[in-house]
Amino acid sequence: MPPRLRPTRWHPAVPRRSVTGYVNKPVSLPIQATGGTRPYRWTADGLPAGLSLDTATGTVTGAPTTWGMRTSRITLTDAAGRTATTDITWNVYF
Repeated sequence: MPPRLRPTRWHPAVPRRSVTGYVNKPVSLPIQATGGTRPYRWTADGLPAGLSLDTATGTVTGAPTTWGMRTSRITLTDAAGRTATTDITWNVYF
C-alpha cells in the first residue's frame, strides 16, 4: 500500500513506510494524499541515487543505482500552505 499523507488544519497523519528495491531495477511508488486543498506540491530529501519525485503527482520513479539503506523525507504542501511529511526507508539490494 502506498504511503498516505493527510494535510489538515490540525495535525497531519503520516505513516512511515519501508520499501525494498534492487539496484538497476525500476521503481514506481505513488504516494497518496487525502485532505487539504489541491493542488499539492511535493518535495523529497534523501532519495537514493537514481530515483526522483514527480512534484505534481507525488510518484517516486527511477532505478536505484547504489545499494544500501537510506531514509527519505517526502513533504506535501497544499494550496493553503499546510504541510504533511512521511519518512520512507529504502532497502536497496544487489
